[in-house]
Amino acid sequence: MFGIGLPEMIVIFAVALLVVGPEKLPELARSLAKGLFELKRTVNEVKGSFAEEEQAVNEVKDNLKNAAAELQKRVLLEENPPPPPWQNAARQQAASDSEARAGEPEAQADAEAILEAQAEAGKGAASPELVIDAELVAEAAAQPPADEPDKAKARQA
Repeated sequence: MFGIGLPEMIVIFAVALLVVGPEKLPELARSLAKGLFELKRTVNEVKGSFAEEEQAVNEVKDNLKNAAAELQKRVLLEENPPPPPWQNAARQQAASDSEARAGEPEAQADAEAILEAQAEAGKGAASPELVIDAELVAEAAAQPPADEPDKAKARQA
């Protein structure tokens, strides 16, 4: 129990018998047993209260960790916010504009090649209809697609 073996218990019992006497020894044993029982019960209560407090502290600790993680996410989002939806739409529009413009030089080069071929075929005297057709092709190549009238006005201004 307390690191006391059988020989030590016999010595303690003999000393108690000599000091207290045989008449009061059973009464002393009862009070000693009651005291040990009360001590054991008190120790168990203290252990239980410490366990409850530890559980409460762990709950608060977990709540603080969650709050800190959420706060850190908010700070990171404030430092690097996601782009607003209108920026994504503007990027997509710019990409489609650049794709549309990529074909413009080719169309203009084709129109110039047609004009040169007509000029060589007629030896400098191309028919007016063919020249007009080639010029229309060059104009069409220089104009933006029909779904972008606002940008065309902005470029002309």
